[in-house]
Amino acid sequence: EEQWKSEAQRLEAQLHRMTEHHRMAAKQVRDFRQADDARAAGEQKRAAEEQRLAEEKAQQEAEKSSKRRERHGIITNPNIYRQMAEALAGIYVEKVDSKGRRERRLLRVVCSMKRIRDRGREHQAPDMQLRWSKAPFKDWPDRSSCDLEQVISLGYGFAARAWWLFPDKVKPQLCFSVNTPNRSFDFICNSDWDAEVMVTVISRLCTRIQGWPLHGGVNSHSRFLSMKGWTKVQAACRASKNTLCNHLLDAAAKM
Repeated sequence: EEQWKSEAQRLEAQLHRMTEHHRMAAKQVRDFRQADDARAAGEQKRAAEEQRLAEEKAQQEAEKSSKRRERHGIITNPNIYRQMAEALAGIYVEKVDSKGRRERRLLRVVCSMKRIRDRGREHQAPDMQLRWSKAPFKDWPDRSSCDLEQVISLGYGFAARAWWLFPDKVKPQLCFSVNTPNRSFDFICNSDWDAEVMVTVISRLCTRIQGWPLHGGVNSHSRFLSMKGWTKVQAACRASKNTLCNHLLDAAAKM
């Protein structure tokens, strides 16, 4: 009987050990599964986040590319229909007369046809003129005009006479002069856009009617932006009474 009791106790203890071992094994399995589920969830979340970031980056790159293509198209597109439309409609400017007085005028280009006689034969030819009108801006007399076929050069910025007459009152990037063999016509615009409209359109029309690039002409948006930028740089150098090199060195030292 004692032997049976001892054997029963041994078996009971062994059963307890097996139960405890099974409980520990089950707990380890649960812990492993929970850790594996958490790792899988973390990886899934991380993959979703990476995908979201990749999509956002792709969208940003697409937007940048679209804006870059649009900007590149605006700059490199030789078509100046917007400027031409405004130049035909007219832009308000200040005109400097022969006595150095500034007077408000409505300035526009006029494109039409004229009849000329050449070698005994009469035919039509383009007639491109720059005309201006004084208040109330209804009359466009012939004396207030400039035949673009007679223009020999165009001065913009510091090459314009208006800035030299009023250096402390006007910005050089708003000034331009149309020069003919007899005289120059000097104008001051109200904005950079107005200056671009008139300068690019006059340059294009003079080149078109004369058959040669106009000296000092600005035939494109990109070219005008370049000239306007350098005009502003030169204005800053003149204001600080520095050369371009010294001005750049001073700007670099402040960075």
